[in-house]
Amino acid sequence: MDFVNGTPTCFLPTLEYLVLTGLIEWLDVLRSNLSASQLRTLYNFVTAINSSVTYAINYTLALTSTLTGASPSLATIALLLFILFISLNILNMLWKWVKWWVDLALRLAFWGGLIVVGAWVWSRGPDGFIEDLQGLMAYYNEEFRFYGQKAKMEQRMWARAKKGWW
Repeated sequence: MDFVNGTPTCFLPTLEYLVLTGLIEWLDVLRSNLSASQLRTLYNFVTAINSSVTYAINYTLALTSTLTGASPSLATIALLLFILFISLNILNMLWKWVKWWVDLALRLAFWGGLIVVGAWVWSRGPDGFIEDLQGLMAYYNEEFRFYGQKAKMEQRMWARAKKGWW
């Protein structure tokens, strides 16, 4: 380890040191940028949050001490219910996330399709657009008839083969 003027050059500050220096810098910024009434309001807000958190912690500790002091089966049931509650909340968040992405994809597809159709009508004009649609309908009707006849032929072949097997 190298020393410069009695202090190590590879000084790694502890977490407590980083938190305290960050807190001091943050408080210094608050003091320099806020008025006295704003600081008083902030102090009252932080005090209210602190009392609420303290109450919640004390209530939770009292509940856990009651459950652990009772029969072990009661504590096990409470733990299982807590795990079930957390699991269901996580599943609910995942469901909402998936639903949001599917909704986004559907909206993008809808508006994208609308823009494409609008550009098609703009470039070909209304008459050309109608002609293109009629051509597409004729093509898909022809394909539909072709594959319908093909399916009927396959059904007949299966029916003949089935009769021959029995």
